[in-house]
Amino acid sequence: MTSMGELARSRDAALHLARAAVDPVIERFLADDDPHRVLLLHGPAGTGKTALTRAAQRLAADRPHRVVDGRDLTPDPAALDAALAGLAPRSLVVIDTYEQLASLGPHLRDRVLPGLDGDVRVVVAGRHAPDPAWTTGPLAAVVTVLAVPPFTDQEADRVLRLRGVDAAPVREAIVAWADGLPLALDLAATSAAIRGGSLEPTELDRALLDHLTEAELAGADRDVLAVAAIAPAVDARLLAAALPGVDGPAAEAWVRGLSFSEPLGRAVTLHDRVRRLLQAELKAHEPEYDRTLRLRIVDHLAERAVTTEPHLLADMQDLVDTGIGTFVREALSRFSVDRVREADFDAVATHLGPDDPAVDRFHRWMRHAPEHIIVVRDGERLAALALWATPRLLPTLPGGDAVLDRWTAYAAEHVPDDRVVFLPDVVLPADPDDWLALLAIGNVAMLVRAGVTALRAAYIGHDDRAAHEAVAGGPAGQVAAFGGVPEPGLDVPDGIGGEIAVRGYVIDYGPTGVVGATREFVHRMLESARPVDGAAPPSRRPDPESVRRALRAFHRPLSLVDTPWAVGATPTERVASVRRTLLDAVEATFGDSADERLLRATVVRGYLDEVGGPAVAMRELHLSRTTYYRRLAEATERVAATLVAAT
Repeated sequence: MTSMGELARSRDAALHLARAAVDPVIERFLADDDPHRVLLLHGPAGTGKTALTRAAQRLAADRPHRVVDGRDLTPDPAALDAALAGLAPRSLVVIDTYEQLASLGPHLRDRVLPGLDGDVRVVVAGRHAPDPAWTTGPLAAVVTVLAVPPFTDQEADRVLRLRGVDAAPVREAIVAWADGLPLALDLAATSAAIRGGSLEPTELDRALLDHLTEAELAGADRDVLAVAAIAPAVDARLLAAALPGVDGPAAEAWVRGLSFSEPLGRAVTLHDRVRRLLQAELKAHEPEYDRTLRLRIVDHLAERAVTTEPHLLADMQDLVDTGIGTFVREALSRFSVDRVREADFDAVATHLGPDDPAVDRFHRWMRHAPEHIIVVRDGERLAALALWATPRLLPTLPGGDAVLDRWTAYAAEHVPDDRVVFLPDVVLPADPDDWLALLAIGNVAMLVRAGVTALRAAYIGHDDRAAHEAVAGGPAGQVAAFGGVPEPGLDVPDGIGGEIAVRGYVIDYGPTGVVGATREFVHRMLESARPVDGAAPPSRRPDPESVRRALRAFHRPLSLVDTPWAVGATPTERVASVRRTLLDAVEATFGDSADERLLRATVVRGYLDEVGGPAVAMRELHLSRTTYYRRLAEATERVAATLVAAT
């Protein structure tokens, strides 16, 4: 007769999805010839750590098991000693919810584990990254660390199939909502089953928040939690400034003690999913309080950014929903700022082309002034490389640099306090969709290196002789998107035929500098978002920007649900209405000429076809990157114009 426990274990094994990035690590760890004895699993709540420890127990079925749940022990060394006493040889020990035992970490690491049999395997699962002492202390040679990643979209879809979610549109919506979080997938699958296949994101958000935070917020300091949810990261100084009268160090310690918080440099941040949910609740139920806190936070960050912490400029931008903060957050998980490497010389030459005169210039800077190069990488691949200088920090280059000579003289006349940075040129081999994020990251790195915290202006150059992309993708049109205007006084002739070799542009941030301008921008945005009594409801008509966003999000249902001109009583109906409207508009926009068919194909293959995308479109349409994105922009504007005119 099969017991209920056996049925549960069988069902758990059947539903466990092999995770390409995790299961092989666990299998190697449990192999007899693996030198490691301690596996430290870590990841935010809901990432499936406990399920992985159960998978480890199944894989080690021939080993005696000992499972210790941190919630069941008191923070007493004697309790931990008793829990691990009398282990059989070759045992597998699983210590789950380790964050509850964090105070016993030194005792476990320095006294208990070193005394265990040499063939015992220990899996420790907790929400926070392990203390560095694990990987630098006496046990370092037998310790391996694994950050539990989220599910890929393909893995998430398979999980939902296994859990009985048969309707493809529902699975698609859940995958987008869950964002790879196993707990979120489980909750959504259960909700879909209860509701006969429908999806209610608001209720799912609330259930997820309850699970993630458990009982920790029952006695929470409401104000401290609100600030921690709004600000990208908090420390004692920020908390005290945003909440007058609050004990800053004590408030920071409380936030650090939450199981869904994690260190971020010298500050602390909430797990992104919880932070977003808390933000949404605060904004929905207490919009005026939310706005007040945001204004206090940006004022405090501005004071620090303009003096000694220019990197806080990115945090200031995050306080309003411009999309820049989201770009930067997503980019930080992929891109990193680095130094010049030898391989970068070939990468620049390959990207620009052997006949581009800018190659020699970049190579000269890279060879003789690498400290004046900002390099951003996507893994090991070069994503962006920028030249920078200031009037006081000029590179020493053989033969000098005509651009810097001209710009330094111009700056002395127009920005006498040297609050200016020079960006003579940039190469951006990365996908254009990533350029905004790369520029935001690179600009912060440049400000930190240059030490110009009260930046008044930026001079930007574009080599007119070169075919490569300059700042933000090219000449005036793109630089203008960041407030840049042509400045003939910065143009540099080629010295041969009198032609202009380098075009100069100026971004003037005004008397208060880039930090002050950003602070003023945040204030304006927050004030403009304040509801006005008797104001007309939002327009239900398409506008060009909403059309562009909808085209880019064509295969992301939850992004389409909130499209202002979507119609329908259910999320599925609303998504279908937007897609139908876009498809009809594309059909109505373009004619039958070869050029018109090409424009139509850029939109269809780039945005609408499920197996399409920019890379596929460029290859199939035989277009260079620059030509493709120029055509795509033109086609998108045409579709937007059709929709706007039709309504």
